[in-house]
Amino acid sequence: MLTLPAHCVPYAGGSVGDRWRATQLLRQLPPQDTEVRYCHGLSDEEKRELRLFSTQRRHDALGRATVLPVTVYTKCHQVIINACIQQP
Repeated sequence: MLTLPAHCVPYAGGSVGDRWRATQLLRQLPPQDTEVRYCHGLSDEEKRELRLFSTQRRHDALGRATVLPVTVYTKCHQVIINACIQQP
């Protein structure tokens, strides 16, 4: 995130950066690449293959996180710098 311009950092809650990230995701993954309902004229076999492909890609490669400012303290009450916190 340090390499992004300040206006592109995707803070939760509808920030300019959050909207920018959503726009980028739509360019990278247009709906017709993942959803049968956006693809007209596919055969049943092609629809099945698209569903399988989409499911596999979501499982293997996709995920979307929310960026939140976090301050983490250890048991000795010292701040951990550059902490990475995973959220479910």
